[in-house]
Amino acid sequence: MSLHRASSLHQTKSLSKTRISKSVIWANIVIQAIFPLSITFTPSVMAAETTAASGEPQRSASQAEQSTADAATRLASILADGDSTKQASSIARGTAASAGNEALQKWFNQFGSAKVQLNLDEKLSLKGSQLDVLLPLTDSPDLLTFTQLGGRYIDDRVTLNFGLGQRHFFAQQMLGYNLFVDHDASYSHTRIGVGAEYGRDFINLAANGYFGVSGWKNSPDLDKYDEKVANGFDLRSEAYLPTLPQLGGKLIYEQYFGDEVGLFGVDNRQKNPLAVTVGVNYTPIPLVTVGVDHKMGRAGMNDTRFNLGFNYIFGTPLAHQLDSEAVAIKRSLIGSRYNLVDRNNQIVMKYRKQNLVTLELPARVSGAARQTMPLVANATAQQGIDRIEWEASTLTLAGGKMTGSGNNWQITLPSYLPGGEGNNTYRISAIAYDTQGNASPVAYSDIVVDSYGVNTTASGLTASPESMPANATASSVIELNIKDNNNQPITGIVDELTLSLELVELPDSKRARVARAAPLPSVEHSITQISESAPGVYQATLTAGSKPQLVNISAQINGVPLSDVKTKVAMLADESTATIQDSSLQIVTTGSIADNATANQVKAVVVDAYGNKLSGVAVNFTVDANANIVATTISDKQGVATATITSSKANSYTVKAELNGETQQVDVNFIADASSATLDGSTEHKLQLVTDGQPADGSSTNMVKLTVVDKFGNTVPNINVAFSTTSDATISEFTATDAQGVATAKILSTKAGNYTVTAQLNGMDQQVDVNFIADAATAVITADNFTVEVNEQTAGSGTNRVQAIVLDKQGNPVPNMIVTFTATNGVTVKTASVQTGIDGKAATDLTMANVGGTISSVTAAMTNTAGVSSSHNKEVTFYPDFSKATLNTPVNTYSGFSVSSGFPTTGFKNANFQLAPHGNVASNSDYEWASSDTNISVSSSGLVNLDNDTTGTVTITATWKQDKSKVFTYQFTLNAWVGDYNSTTVSWAVANSACVAQGLRLPNENELSTGGTARGIGTFFGEWGNLNRYPDFPSASIIWTSTSGNDFHPDTGISHAGGNSSLAYMCVR
Repeated sequence: MSLHRASSLHQTKSLSKTRISKSVIWANIVIQAIFPLSITFTPSVMAAETTAASGEPQRSASQAEQSTADAATRLASILADGDSTKQASSIARGTAASAGNEALQKWFNQFGSAKVQLNLDEKLSLKGSQLDVLLPLTDSPDLLTFTQLGGRYIDDRVTLNFGLGQRHFFAQQMLGYNLFVDHDASYSHTRIGVGAEYGRDFINLAANGYFGVSGWKNSPDLDKYDEKVANGFDLRSEAYLPTLPQLGGKLIYEQYFGDEVGLFGVDNRQKNPLAVTVGVNYTPIPLVTVGVDHKMGRAGMNDTRFNLGFNYIFGTPLAHQLDSEAVAIKRSLIGSRYNLVDRNNQIVMKYRKQNLVTLELPARVSGAARQTMPLVANATAQQGIDRIEWEASTLTLAGGKMTGSGNNWQITLPSYLPGGEGNNTYRISAIAYDTQGNASPVAYSDIVVDSYGVNTTASGLTASPESMPANATASSVIELNIKDNNNQPITGIVDELTLSLELVELPDSKRARVARAAPLPSVEHSITQISESAPGVYQATLTAGSKPQLVNISAQINGVPLSDVKTKVAMLADESTATIQDSSLQIVTTGSIADNATANQVKAVVVDAYGNKLSGVAVNFTVDANANIVATTISDKQGVATATITSSKANSYTVKAELNGETQQVDVNFIADASSATLDGSTEHKLQLVTDGQPADGSSTNMVKLTVVDKFGNTVPNINVAFSTTSDATISEFTATDAQGVATAKILSTKAGNYTVTAQLNGMDQQVDVNFIADAATAVITADNFTVEVNEQTAGSGTNRVQAIVLDKQGNPVPNMIVTFTATNGVTVKTASVQTGIDGKAATDLTMANVGGTISSVTAAMTNTAGVSSSHNKEVTFYPDFSKATLNTPVNTYSGFSVSSGFPTTGFKNANFQLAPHGNVASNSDYEWASSDTNISVSSSGLVNLDNDTTGTVTITATWKQDKSKVFTYQFTLNAWVGDYNSTTVSWAVANSACVAQGLRLPNENELSTGGTARGIGTFFGEWGNLNRYPDFPSASIIWTSTSGNDFHPDTGISHAGGNSSLAYMCVR
């Protein structure tokens, strides 16, 4: 709303209103001024986004402030105008509009964002009012789906808007798109709008396209004009300074398309108008915005507007609206989430002037020269047709004319002019006028004279004479008399006339003549150019050729035949010297059976010097030896002389025909008697090999052949011989016998071996064997054909074995191929290169010296004769040789116990021994070690440590990592254990009591050692040696035994009665 302070708050002016009216108005103003001051509220206020509390029972403090501001504003308005009664009336309407705005604004803001503008003029009309509301359909932090509804009553038009859109929110930006339908409910105009949005903090961009979908309608704004929705687009931007969010600017570019578009109003129509709007605004606090917009268009269409806006946010404390720090929130991406779509919701129209008068003419009217044709002029007008004005000067100057009135006219065509349609087309035009003087657009019609208009009944074509000899010199005059429909001669059309000649063969009786002495060259008939001998009379001369023919003659003008204008001339054969026509000696029949009965035939044609056929002429025929012929024959009425030939020998023979010293010849052929075809079995004719020993690859073929003869010994062509073969081979191709009587057959197979081929004909058969070999060019070793024949043998002593089978593409074993074997991980290949046998197999043995075992990758490789290599790998396993297992005690370094000795049976804390499953400690990492007893531990290197006392059997396992089914197992049981050791010397009795008190005992001499340094199972010293060398066995030179007075030397293993009174001791269980 714009608020302008008056320079004078009161001016004295006489009032025409009653004192009662003035009193009521002043009372209303004073009462409203009592409430807390508000800021501003006019009929054009635009409310910001708010979310009002539903069902609020009492007015908030901001609402009270609003009421006070309203009263102050109204009071200022009244004092600024001398006509206080008029101003009071305006305030009353403003109060009503304000109340409506506030109520609608608060109600719609419960659901989204709303922009409400209610205007009430003096007639209480809502002109200029607008309502827009954005309602979320789905709302999440990342996506807002909304509908926007709008309505406005501007320029006496009610426009409704319905839109759907989505906004996608990212960390610092928003992308949106929308689709709108805008409908002018007053005059039924509709358009579609498509838009896109982009937003960030302090900037908003929008692009919109507008597309009309309704047609032309009578305009209510312009007399005799139609209107339609104009297509167009706009680009919109708003931006604010991040450091000073109160200062912002906007830039709008818009353009609409059409010849008369009312972008700047119906009275300022332009073609394809465009406008650029530049604006700047300043918002010191959320409540107040001031700005200026400058809109620039074509042809000096400019507009500058100064704006003062008060933006009151219902439900928001006044202090917040007066806080300049709150402006930045409105400029943020979060604060603009529910902003209305920035677009032009008012439909822009384009206009065109109505055609009040219309006139339609046929595009083309055509006819013959001087013909009268109808011409329909279809003229219409709302005020009635007054007249039609014609422009037909080119037509009338050529001799044509127009008559008629109203919509019905007649055209008399002028004469036809030489030169085709281009010289005989006349364009006429017309304009229709109504009774008010309004004119129609110019209408055109092409008038075409398409022919001369020949009267074929009065015209004629004659020939003189109608018959002449075909001697190349005789002639006949052809005369054409042409008249038009008025029976007048048509002159000057020599260049447009043509005569067509149709040639027809004459009957034999009219062509036959007596032969002349000497031949003459053949001559074609000819005709001269047409000339005009008199007005409308045209002549040409036809000269005969040397061939008897009937010539049908017809006339055309510009290629169009003149019906019923025809004549004919007969050219009869002339005398000439009889001769055999060039290349006329021809074979009638050939290829007859050479049986001395069936005949071949030839014929010759006898003609005169001009090629005319002659009858009754004798022709002499001869033939080569071994054939028979009738020597002389007479030509028939077609001039044909025929001779027959027989023979008993299949062969080709030359036949000659002679007449008047001219000779021609032709070859005829006699063939063998296929009905007597047989297989005679002679050496040269029998079934025999052509190719053999081909690869059995399914495409390479072996070939056989044989020769077929008839009963006269003639080789017989084109005889089908039945070929067959034994199983696993196929006849892929066979031929009938050729010209030499030879038949062939091709055989293929995918299996190597020998096959018998049989040929059969007329109950006789012959056989021959063919051989197919394996195809070394496609030989390969496949994964399935490389196998481990012997596996999982013991390393160091066992032998594994692998085998490769070499097959070709068809699966045939391929012999004599070299297969190379290699192996990894220390495995030895006995024979590295092995040649395949007849079965395609190559095998070799594998050994391993290291008893530790391994899994080796064995490779078999081969290269075929085509240079293509193939190889495959198989794993071969050598298991460790556990029979080579060893154990030793690292302390005192003793390895004299076998893995079957049961060591140890005695023990003490941290005594240990080393195991080696196959006798090599260095390979112990190849195993996973485990103990069955938690009191006994084993390291990854196989070192067994006695951690604590245990009873029962202890099992140590070493699982081979390469094959966990192979497990080395070692078991032992501790029968005696040192439970306590005391290095303090005491008497035997004290020591014995100390052990008994712990449930233990002093050891006897037999479980301490076997006497002396001897090692053995069952005693502490025998199993572990010098006990003093173990770190956890305290050093003492002598300890008590279970026999009173006897002692034991741990370092030497000797026990005896030493006579000592005080010694160290150990207790055992």
